[in-house]
This record gives sequence, C-alpha cells and structure tokens, in this order.
Amino acid sequence: MPHRHIAPLAGALALLLSANSACAQARTEATPASEAQSLACLQRPAEPPTFPPRSDLDRGSPWARVLLRFSTPTAAPEIEILANTLREDQLKVVRRYVDRYRLPCLQPSDGSVQAVQEFNFNNSGLAPLPMPPDRPSIPTACIVQPADGVRIDESSSSRDVEHVVLTLTFFPTRQPSGGSSDASGIPEVKVLYTNASPEAVRATVAWAARSRMPCLTGETDALKGPVVMRQQFTTLPPGYRVYALNNAQLPLTRFLGMVQDLDTLKADFDFDTMNCPFKVNYTIYGPRLPNEVEAGQPVNPNRLTFLKWLEARDLRLKPDKMANDLFGQTIQIDVPCGKLKLGDETTAVASP
Repeated sequence: MPHRHIAPLAGALALLLSANSACAQARTEATPASEAQSLACLQRPAEPPTFPPRSDLDRGSPWARVLLRFSTPTAAPEIEILANTLREDQLKVVRRYVDRYRLPCLQPSDGSVQAVQEFNFNNSGLAPLPMPPDRPSIPTACIVQPADGVRIDESSSSRDVEHVVLTLTFFPTRQPSGGSSDASGIPEVKVLYTNASPEAVRATVAWAARSRMPCLTGETDALKGPVVMRQQFTTLPPGYRVYALNNAQLPLTRFLGMVQDLDTLKADFDFDTMNCPFKVNYTIYGPRLPNEVEAGQPVNPNRLTFLKWLEARDLRLKPDKMANDLFGQTIQIDVPCGKLKLGDETTAVASP
C-alpha cells in the first residue's frame, strides 16, 4: 500500500486526556472533579497497540488524534477521528485498541466524559528532534486524511518503486470578516515529482484532494493561511528487493564521505557556536527535488547557514535503482562540537 510521508511528529505514544461534561461546567472552581471526570478509573490495555510491520521504504511517522466519549460505565467509548494520517490498517489497530477502554466509575451525574488521545507510529528508527515542551498550534496538526488507502490497479504499476510527491495547499474556510474563501475546504493539489503511471498519479491526487484541515478557519492570526504541506507516496511492487540504508544514523564525518564532489567542496563552520552537539534529519530528494534538512524547533539561527549548505549536498547513489529506492528516505546526522573545514588543502575536522 502506498506510503504517505509528512513532516515527523513525536514518535512515542502520547496520552493527552481531559474530561468535561455539562454538569462539570456548572460547578465552581473549588469543586473537585469526580473520579470519572478526572479519568482516575480509566481502564485500558496495559501494552500500547502493535502496528503492522512495514517495509524498509516505509519510514514515516503517521499519526492519529481521536476523541473518546464515555456515556456509560460498561460500554466502549464512541470514537471520533479528529486528525489522521495513518493508513487504513494502522487506523483499524487504533480503533480496536481504544474499543477496549472502559470508565467503570462513571455516574449519571458526571454526564458524558470526553478524552483526547494521540497515537504516533514511528517506523523511522530515528531519535525525535527537539520540540518545545508546549508544542505551539501547528495548522497541519489538525489534518484529517482518508482512512482508506490509495487504490491503484496493479496492472498499471511498473516493476520499479514508484513515487508521487505532492503539495497540498489549504485555504481558510472563513475569512476574519465572515466572508468565505473556500467553504468546501478542498485543498489545491499539485504534483512536484513523479515517476509513476498516469493512473497512479490520478488516484493519488484524488485521494489527497479528500484531505481536510478543519482548524484552518482564518479566525486567528496563526491560522489565516494558506497552509502548504508536502506529502510523498511510494508504491513497492510485490516481491521487489529494495535497496535500504544499513544504518540511518550516521556521524557527520561518515555522512560527508557519502556526498558527491567532496574533494572540491569548501566549508568553514564552527559548531561550538551552534549549541553543539545536535542532530539533523537529512531527507534524500536530490537531484529530482531539493533535499530536505530539519534540526527541530525552535530554529537556532546560528545553524541556518550550515543547514542550507547541508541541504545542497547530494549523495553518491549508484546505480539509478539505488537512487530511486532511497528517494524520500531520511538519514539522521550526528553533528559534534568542533570545526568543519573543507577546501584550501584542508580536510574535515570535527572533534567530539
């Protein structure tokens, strides 16, 4: 099934639970929440959900945010998908998992108690990049994508790995003045790169056009939009033997040994001024598209010149099959303290 890649979120399972009810809203602040309203008696499986194993090409971090509504003490909660980038098989795992939740101490006086939980599936094997403790509101964090996967007629597929890279542009559904800019919420979908069949491209674009971003209302300065996100879809033919990265976590010196034209490169960077050591995620897109480099949030301005330099480096990937198989894969680079000097008869120097 095609792979859907977005910018990574936290890889670990994050439990974000809160309760409210009509009854609780009428109380004063001095009145403590009941056992059910504080979710003190919540019963759920001891082990986190186990997602289906994926191929070496599938190294994204899809996720889902679900709203759980408890109305009786013995029944499973009602489930509402608030945001989702999981594939259909992964979302089924989440549904089966939360279907085992119970709130046995729920009383009629509690009303309906709600909880919100995020499920993050990280198949990259990479350490999460730093994020602020209180993650700011990110428009793409409310994206809701179709639960069913992209359906492609196998007879139209090639014998090679096929990629489709799209941009999805979401426009506010309401302007601050109350007018309407795009009441439908349908994103504008463009193809950035593809080596797939026309039928596969049409199916992928149609699937992406069903995505919605309900939080993009234009009612706050942060969400006036438009918001643009990039998404990659990869199809692996049955029985295909794929090139894969033996180790997706590399020290900087080893990564540099893999780049093109290292002998002619020039660089002079002092990592001691960049709050070293730090990690950088380098996603392989070149030369088809610009490579993508990310070092977490908030962005350290001292690192920007180095990150732009790193983004411009392409890897020596031969044969072409290797370059195609590794397209969109991410390498995590460990940047140490010290200095990097290239050119003018110097060599790379980076001390721990």
